Amino acid sequence: MNTPPFYLNTDILSQNKRHSADPRFAPALARLKREAGQRLRAGRITVVDKELAAPSGDPHDYYSTAPYWWPDPSKPDGLPYIQRDGEFNPDYAKSDRHRLEGVISAVRTLTLAWWFFDAAECRLKALELVRVFFLDAATRMNPHLAYTQAVPGRCEGGGAGIIDTRNLLMLCDCLALLDDAAVLGDFRDWLRRLNHWLHTHPHGLNEYRAGNNHGSWYDVQTAYYCLFTGDRAAALSHMEGFTPLRFDTQIAADGSQPRELARAQSFLYCNMNLYCFFTMARLMEHLGLDLRNARNIHGAGLRDAVEFMLPAYVDFNAWTHRQIAPPRDQIWEHACQILSLAHGAYNDARHLDAMRKAYTTHSPDSEIGLILDWKL
Repeated sequence: MNTPPFYLNTDILSQNKRHSADPRFAPALARLKREAGQRLRAGRITVVDKELAAPSGDPHDYYSTAPYWWPDPSKPDGLPYIQRDGEFNPDYAKSDRHRLEGVISAVRTLTLAWWFFDAAECRLKALELVRVFFLDAATRMNPHLAYTQAVPGRCEGGGAGIIDTRNLLMLCDCLALLDDAAVLGDFRDWLRRLNHWLHTHPHGLNEYRAGNNHGSWYDVQTAYYCLFTGDRAAALSHMEGFTPLRFDTQIAADGSQPRELARAQSFLYCNMNLYCFFTMARLMEHLGLDLRNARNIHGAGLRDAVEFMLPAYVDFNAWTHRQIAPPRDQIWEHACQILSLAHGAYNDARHLDAMRKAYTTHSPDSEIGLILDWKL
């Protein structure tokens, strides 16, 4: 293995498995068993079974529409679309983004079911899903993102859609645990081609220049893919550039994230970007760099960013900035992971207490509870 799992820490997973009789795990384990059974019975997930076709006409090309763009009601054909920040267009769920998230979610569920229940059939199903979506000639996704977050009447795709694939990091973690040499080797080849596209296509270069969470996730994705495919020098280059490009520019002296606070769903984006920063911190640790305890040019660090968010993690009513919709389940999952990582970094009991409260309040049966370090 070139990299260990980052989100799926084997020490924590083993600890939680040993304590699986603890009542706090009962709801998550019951849901995991139920959903793993559903995943075992479900059919294939693939980009070739799409409702919305990519402009290329190739069913293997990944295609998604921009989530916050809507038909213009003043135009007979609705074109060009207009933006309504923070308001999801239902057509977004018809795109390949829904299928990509579906396969990643299914593989995570099956991987955890294999781990906690010693269910060999779950491991085999998870590997099958990866082969079908990414590797088999008849059904695989082409390794590029030319048609992501298209806006009808404006563009066929753009760099902003590269953030669609940020959860591939979890898929990589699952494959590291499942440890099938053939699938790992073939997926690494697929990921190398995607990473080459990210480094060379105008969409990738534009996303690299983004000054908000999009740029942060571009760096984290490309750095992680470099590590996962064995290119440590390129990964280090991304990590060293992260401080001036992202850390110095996106976290203010008080720990706030002004560019994300300006969004219509400010809690969602502050949380998502902070999750990205902690992910990069873990990647940097792998190469001997320390972002967890670093200070940026404003004198702020990741701990300050956690402190800014902490009141809302404890009680969401404390969030006084614009948030036009309730945070989705995945946002609270990420919040719990941030707090778990923060406690591991700073040994502050308030972070552990906030993690426990956020989990029991917002996602008490989520399988993410099986991944968290409860300090049992």
